[in-house]
Amino acid sequence: MALSYPNENRYEEEPPEESLGIKIKKYAKDCTDEEIKEEVWEQLKRSLNVNNQEVLKEDNLDECQPYFLDPDIIDPEKELFQWITSPDVKQVTFAQVAKYLKEEVPEKLKEEDEQEAKRLLQALIDLGFVKKTVNRNGETVYESVFELKSKINLEPLLVNLVNTWQLRPDAFTRIPNLFLASDYVRTNTDLATMEGANEAARRAVNAILEASGSCACPCPIWELHEPEILAPLRWHDYIRYQQGLPWEDILKIKRLLNGSKK
Repeated sequence: MALSYPNENRYEEEPPEESLGIKIKKYAKDCTDEEIKEEVWEQLKRSLNVNNQEVLKEDNLDECQPYFLDPDIIDPEKELFQWITSPDVKQVTFAQVAKYLKEEVPEKLKEEDEQEAKRLLQALIDLGFVKKTVNRNGETVYESVFELKSKINLEPLLVNLVNTWQLRPDAFTRIPNLFLASDYVRTNTDLATMEGANEAARRAVNAILEASGSCACPCPIWELHEPEILAPLRWHDYIRYQQGLPWEDILKIKRLLNGSKK
């Protein structure tokens, strides 16, 4: 499932790869937590209950047991961006953003409300999702640089923090017959990507082969390949990092995202 608009007629304008849920006829990012749970459960049943075999039953789902939904799915920056991008908004003032963040509009906004609005707007500007401009009335306004919300993946990319390598597990553990195959284990890829998950899976397979005494050939493990054409940029970043300087947008990526002609 993917992003949608409040008006269902907008669904027909989405790219063909976007689709509604099979039970909840909405895009995932328009669903409530409970609707996402129901949709996932329905998709699991349809995938596993095949050939007249009922692997998953309604009795298997204990309504009293809590479930976990990745908090990245409901981060405030994304919610604000969806609102700004919606067809009936498109352009907002700072005051409108501050009021939107409050469920009930108070007569006078508190200082912390204004600070939160400033933080979220600046985060969206830094990401290149929103740009600040001045309208015909001389008001400072904020607008999305994307016409369709489905053009961008708003779920944050996990980048491992400095000095966290020792906190991450290997594919093998001290518990017999327990192996880990996910992008959070220690890998040469060192990033939460499909490549990192694939390497973790190969490392888990090798650990299983060793633990079981199998004579099968282990999966190959290789160093992360980094394109040579990007070597000057990596060297530039390394030098600035050693000097204690922040990252520099020498390719003007943010300017391209914001559609600037400067």
